[in-house]
Amino acid sequence: MKKPAEWYTMTLKELHLFIPNGTAAFKSHRVIPLFGFSAYRMGSRPGRTNANIIGFVERIAKRTTFHNDCDFFKDNENAFPKMFTLENMSECYPYEINGVKYARKDLKVKFLNVSTLEQIRFFRSTENGYLFAFTLTFGESDDMNQLMHAMYTIQFSNKSYIL
Repeated sequence: MKKPAEWYTMTLKELHLFIPNGTAAFKSHRVIPLFGFSAYRMGSRPGRTNANIIGFVERIAKRTTFHNDCDFFKDNENAFPKMFTLENMSECYPYEINGVKYARKDLKVKFLNVSTLEQIRFFRSTENGYLFAFTLTFGESDDMNQLMHAMYTIQFSNKSYIL
């Protein structure tokens, strides 16, 4: 993945704050942060939206209960940290980026009952039981465009890794 120019790279500690944000509620063995980039250093702009993109991978237990990647959304619609309140959510739909198929869902969430953020969530599962989860959070369309451009730079290889 290519980080947007001059964006902040989140620390591992910062990334762990986001694990409940759509992934940890899955019946997983392990959640591993892949990356996290934000327009500004975390916490440096209180009260303002800090656009970010976060990626995780996790090993899924009981994989057979899901028929397609949209089932992950159905099973975990309320998988939000307590600081977020879901305001609006689109239906899940297939979305292809560079020949890779994802499940996509667009959301509006309220953060600490103060500011409303927009999110786009992408999930992609593998046949060997791994789930790749990417969350794009933004407040303005310019930020969304940068985040979507970053999504188009993600590349997967056919190499097998043990997590």
